[in-house]
Amino acid sequence: MIDCLLISPAFIFEKGNMWKEMRALDPPLGLAALAAWIRNEGYSVRIIDCDISAPDLRTFISILKKDFATKNINPRIIGFTCCTTTSAAAYKYAEIAKNFFSNSKIVFGGPHASFATKEVLSHDCIDYAVIGEGEITITEILKNKPIESINGLAYKNINNQIVYNAIRARIGDINLIPMPAYDLLDIEKYSPPLGAFKRKPSFIITTSRGCPGKCTFCTKTLGNLHLQKNADKIFSELQYLNNQYGIKDIVFHDDTFTADKNNVQDLCKLIINEKLDLSWHCFSRLDYIDEDLIILMKRAGCHQIMFGVESFDQKILDSYNKNIDLSLVKKTVELLRKHDITSRLAFIVGGPNDTKESLENSITHLRNINPDLIVVNVATPFPGTELYKQAINKKILNKHTWDKYTGAIPIITTENLSCKEVVHYYRKFYRNFYLRPMQIFRIIRRIKHFGGISVVIKAGLGLLKIAFSKKDTDYNYEC
Repeated sequence: MIDCLLISPAFIFEKGNMWKEMRALDPPLGLAALAAWIRNEGYSVRIIDCDISAPDLRTFISILKKDFATKNINPRIIGFTCCTTTSAAAYKYAEIAKNFFSNSKIVFGGPHASFATKEVLSHDCIDYAVIGEGEITITEILKNKPIESINGLAYKNINNQIVYNAIRARIGDINLIPMPAYDLLDIEKYSPPLGAFKRKPSFIITTSRGCPGKCTFCTKTLGNLHLQKNADKIFSELQYLNNQYGIKDIVFHDDTFTADKNNVQDLCKLIINEKLDLSWHCFSRLDYIDEDLIILMKRAGCHQIMFGVESFDQKILDSYNKNIDLSLVKKTVELLRKHDITSRLAFIVGGPNDTKESLENSITHLRNINPDLIVVNVATPFPGTELYKQAINKKILNKHTWDKYTGAIPIITTENLSCKEVVHYYRKFYRNFYLRPMQIFRIIRRIKHFGGISVVIKAGLGLLKIAFSKKDTDYNYEC
């Protein structure tokens, strides 16, 4: 018997998606944090990351049979993390798990379980949906607390009606959450996207929950409250990864790593004073960083910062509720260049208000400002976002299945652009930015070691696939 088996479904990208070419493998950090909490409460737990261990159903069946069923190891709870894009796969994995272990309770958590609860619970094999944070909710199930009294839980009653229990309050101090159970993951098999790391081995971690921003395209599974681990706790985690697994490079995957500037300063001072040999990359917002912080971050090993710009049209930016001034873009890129930190800017194409003119304008401004790297995504209205609500209200949501919500396929019908034109601009951003002699020279000049050459070659080949693909069958243009 095992108390809890946690499963992360496989994530499969379709053809024509830049992330298919650039993405490596991200660890299921949410499950690792959940596992640490469960174990800290005295329960046994294991993790199956299907991206690593079971990318197809046949392999998944084999693992359940060999590692559990034949050994008579029956999980009391089987928990699935479920985002929108992996939901279809998650349902299939869950059905298989229920067939193997009919007495196990199947529990779904994650963004899709929080915002598409009725859909999740419409599947007979799924018993419970966790809404919001799962640590306390899961342990209360394990403690056999009456289901109707567990906050943050939805389930079907004896009449097959969906019951929503009271909302689960957020954990007020995330420093109380133990370090993620990294020992339950095959650490050496994970790697951030090409271009995000400076050296290997590199690993992704998160140090906070929530984001101070209120962007319309962002899924707020935990609401707007932003909570940050303190610098000492983050530093201990970095030391552990460095000492235990030899990690030399970190990608901080927080939405806004610099939201608490004082905490970042304290962390940087710890890294510097303790001479921890790490290079690192983070995400930030243009209004949550300044030159003094940039200088300190550079001294502490920061080599790259990513900012969401989305568009160089202020009206479109305002429609996304970004609440930033575009004048900060050039200023920030110049500051990063001054202090030898790589700048990476993210953009969205195919939003409800995009036009050919606005996208051409963004491409022109992009070349003038000339950051080091860019990332482009097609506007994708995930359930739970304001963008999704707008798409539903305006009846512009295309009838795609959830596995198309990958950031490379047009999901909404825009007034000014066809689906084919959206994909054209998705490719054009990459083509016009990266395939310039000056940009190619800058990328080559930044190569510091032999491993960097292979990264540039892989990324370059992936870019060429996307930029010059003429296979319309890679996309669904029918809006």
